[in-house]
Amino acid sequence: MFGVLMFLFESYISGQFNFQAMPDDLNAKLRHQGFRQDEIAQALDWVGKLPKKDKAETNTTKSILEAPPIHTQGMRVFSGWESTRLSSDARGLLFALEQCGILDSRTRELVIEQALALDIDYIDCLELKLIVLMVLGAHLESNRDIVMLQEFILSDQSFETLH
Repeated sequence: MFGVLMFLFESYISGQFNFQAMPDDLNAKLRHQGFRQDEIAQALDWVGKLPKKDKAETNTTKSILEAPPIHTQGMRVFSGWESTRLSSDARGLLFALEQCGILDSRTRELVIEQALALDIDYIDCLELKLIVLMVLGAHLESNRDIVMLQEFILSDQSFETLH
């Protein structure tokens, strides 16, 4: 399933896929790329659960990602189950992203929720970085912003000194 998500994200960056309006032929396109139907269904279900950017004319409630950031002095303590699913490096990355201001406590929790919803036993840094990009990328205004965020997060040196 994670391979499908990576393909979808790469397609999104290149402008071939839109989180808000999936094309009707996406399923066929993914099958044509060699993905199994069960992987496609799981990935599309996961993408469908990403927080949506609401349109002002249809809903006056703002998306959680559009609300002002919440910065707290508190510390996130992971449960035993979360710790077994998220590698220590992935948990450190979450902390570093929050310290850099890329995530706040709300977006961190959204990323954790989406990560734990994946059908993966153990989530490492690379997988978590993609999840962060997909959660935040669904709400960025331009592909340029997404590409900048992608280059920063996927850079090997980005968080080397932070965790």
